[in-house]
Amino acid sequence: MNPKAVFQWIHRKVSNYNLFMLEENDYDDDDDGDGGGGSIRDPAITLKYQKYKTWLYVILLIVCLYVLFYVTLIKKESKTVVIKNITPDIFNKLYLEHGQSLSCPCSTVMIPYENFVSNNVTMHPICSSVFVEKQWIDGLYFADAKPLGPWDFRKTAFSE
Repeated sequence: MNPKAVFQWIHRKVSNYNLFMLEENDYDDDDDGDGGGGSIRDPAITLKYQKYKTWLYVILLIVCLYVLFYVTLIKKESKTVVIKNITPDIFNKLYLEHGQSLSCPCSTVMIPYENFVSNNVTMHPICSSVFVEKQWIDGLYFADAKPLGPWDFRKTAFSE
């Protein structure tokens, strides 16, 4: 076969392709001249419009299929797998297999306690006052508190 003949055959088939061809009885051939409102249509013009519609339909179909296939091909399917209690060895193995697609919310495997726990001891003011010193506590226990009046704190402090 001659390539030029094949190309001409394909061109003829494509240019004469008609998806919207009417059946023989669908043409309006009734021109009685009675003014019944029937329109006279030229079959050649009808055929030309049908071919235009076919070409438009085929072009739109090809564009839609192209867009669908293109979107399907470029769409990456991602799968999220959560691994608990991961060790550095497991992480390194996964990093070698998956590289850039691997994500880990933690930057380190272990976190030192001082990064999230702080221990600041603050004494209550009463604990650092003079009232808890040994001198004050010893002063509460008088051997002879009888000469003090009943309203004197030192007389009753040891029982408080």
